[in-house]
Amino acid sequence: MNRLLQLTSLVALAFGASSWLAAAEQVDYLEQVKPILSTKCYACHGALKQEGNLRLETLELMLQGGDSGEVLVAGDAEHSLVLERIQAADDERMPPAEEGAALTTEEISILKNWINQGALSPPEEIPANPSQHWAFRAIVRPELPEISNEETIRNPIDQFLAHQHELHGLNPQQEASPVVLLRRLYFDTIGVPPPVDEVLALQNSPEPGWYEKKVEELLNDPRYGERWGGTGWISGDIATGPALMDSCVTVRSISGIGATGSSNHSMRICRMTRWSG
Repeated sequence: MNRLLQLTSLVALAFGASSWLAAAEQVDYLEQVKPILSTKCYACHGALKQEGNLRLETLELMLQGGDSGEVLVAGDAEHSLVLERIQAADDERMPPAEEGAALTTEEISILKNWINQGALSPPEEIPANPSQHWAFRAIVRPELPEISNEETIRNPIDQFLAHQHELHGLNPQQEASPVVLLRRLYFDTIGVPPPVDEVLALQNSPEPGWYEKKVEELLNDPRYGERWGGTGWISGDIATGPALMDSCVTVRSISGIGATGSSNHSMRICRMTRWSG
């Protein structure tokens, strides 16, 4: 009787140990399998290239297969084409020699164990095909949305804005006064406020089309290029190389005033007109 109990205990321990060992050796798809596929397979079987209409970025795509049919049989590595190809001779091996190094023995073992364990994978989003990116699509003029109030519509852009206002239950702001528009225009283009005489003239009698004319005027103003040109103005103290400078000025400022007095700073600013050589 005691011998039977001992034998039963040994069987139970062996079963428990084997179960624990199998659980410990469970292949992790995200940590072990996906890095191998990403390094060795995505270049030819990813969204960008799709050789043989086969993609391997997700389990769903693997199960779909490609021109050669089914490439992965969950639970049966021996009959999975993907494993057969990565172990094939050089002329049929994947990845091809000109595309990259063959999978190592350890990497093949990981894939084989993963497939035999059922090819388990968490849900994954299928990467979008780069050819569907907006930059590669033909430009198509969109249909103008329907709106209930067309009083504020002056151009098609207004119609799209009004449509969104209606969708979200928003009321548009009142139109800015001519003086406010003038100030915005000056600050946005050349970074300084408008002259007082222009403000007074606009307040007294704004001319029809004044805004469009002022936009053209400020866009042609040299100060617009100085503000937004980026390389048009650089510090003369650090300018080196073949750049030729003119219109240099020294700008002085008081950066702070406190108990110990003010701090004076200056910078020499030059306009770069051209490059020599």
